[in-house]
Amino acid sequence: MRKIALSFVFIFILTACDSSERSPVAYGKCVLCHNMPGTGGGKTGPDLAKSKMTFEQFKKQLENGSSWEGKPPRIRKLKVSIMPRQIGLSENDMHELYQFIHRK
Repeated sequence: MRKIALSFVFIFILTACDSSERSPVAYGKCVLCHNMPGTGGGKTGPDLAKSKMTFEQFKKQLENGSSWEGKPPRIRKLKVSIMPRQIGLSENDMHELYQFIHRK
């Protein structure tokens, strides 16, 4: 039941954005913790639009989660300080996510 409710929340968030701000499908893995970019972040994850990570650092974060050598310092303290690694993202998914969160 909880998964169904979370699915509806995710769909609502994605459809609430106008078509010029449609998020990549893979952002569904991010939105529950990070909220939509530029909205101040979520309770458990920072606003990704404020991230200063390069694409290579972003890719390492997705592939390894919170633990990897050379990781930049955190933006702010959060209730949850460990991000799990994200499984099943292609290189193309990662590029789309990076471009989406850094769009101006």
